Formats: sequence, structure tokens, C-alpha cells
Amino acid sequence: MFDDEFYEAEIKRIKRQNYTAFAIVVILVLALLISMLAGELRSGFTTKKWAENPEERTRIVDDFIDSYGVLGMSREQIEALLGDEPDEDTVYYYLGPERGLISIDSEWLVIEYKGDTAMNYSFITD
Repeated sequence: MFDDEFYEAEIKRIKRQNYTAFAIVVILVLALLISMLAGELRSGFTTKKWAENPEERTRIVDDFIDSYGVLGMSREQIEALLGDEPDEDTVYYYLGPERGLISIDSEWLVIEYKGDTAMNYSFITD
């Protein structure tokens, strides 16, 4: 009889520990997701952020593309936002370390012009 009560109490204690550990893990995962989401929300494009943080451009380039569209913009409009680059048909803007868990290469925004109009853009790594 004594053994049964002891084992039942021990099982309850272990279950309580497991529930507590699970709750802590859930809270940590939610905190991580919220902080990542908050970082994404703060990563809106501005010319100032672009100029002052070249290593962080991968965080704001998507907002730039979504906000301005790039295609059909004039070279002058793009350079006013991203800075002057050599007057060539293809222009490369450094974005920082490539996106992803393992950032080995650099990522670049490539804008191709035809005359004075942006006709294509892409992202490349080196």
C-alpha cells in the first residue's frame, strides 16, 4: 500500500515537472517568434537606413522592392533612393551577408537598365 502511494506521488511530481518544462519551452518559442516578427516590422526601407547600414540591407531590400516596384523606374529615381552607382546597363548594390541560417556569401541587388529605365532586377550571391 505504501509503495502505491509513493509511486502515485512520484508520477504526479514528474508530470508536473514535464508540464512546467513544456510550458517554458512554449513561452521561449513564442518569445523568439514575437521578437523575429517585431524585427521584420521594424525593417521598413528608408534611404537613411540603406545608407547607414550596408550590412543590414537584406532586412530592408524586400520592403524597398514592395514599396517602389523598381521596374519602370528611372535611374535618377533609383539613385535618389539607393545612392549613385556607375552609369552602366547593370548596377550592383551590396546588401550584406546572404539571407539564411548559414551566411557564407554576400548578397547583391542587381538592377538592369535599358537606357534610363529599370527593366529587370534580381538577387545574386557571390
